[in-house]
Amino acid sequence: MIQLTNDEIGELLDSARIMLHQGKFEEFADKFGYAVALGRNLVVAISADYNAALETVGASGLNPRDIGNFKISLIDPTNIGINGIVEHIVKADNGRELLIEYVFSGSDGKNHITCEQIGVLP
Repeated sequence: MIQLTNDEIGELLDSARIMLHQGKFEEFADKFGYAVALGRNLVVAISADYNAALETVGASGLNPRDIGNFKISLIDPTNIGINGIVEHIVKADNGRELLIEYVFSGSDGKNHITCEQIGVLP
């Protein structure tokens, strides 16, 4: 089960948002990985998907002062260790929104958070 408080999750997500905003894609990849890299280099995949999402909403970056909102959906632990999904809705610098999804998992008594995808709201 996830052993993080909402405040701790909020801090993690805010640090992820700042890394993306500042173009620190390698740091983001090291900390959160990227599930939908689909054979691409992680840093290249994160940068490409982030920039594509910004282009889709007509923005040049994220709002540096707005953490956005997040929703945690806990699920019954699966046999592959997934405990929950987090949808982080972040504001772009033009007020539009991007969706960054994360998966929480636990193994060996440790919690892990992995970035599932970066995109726009459906």
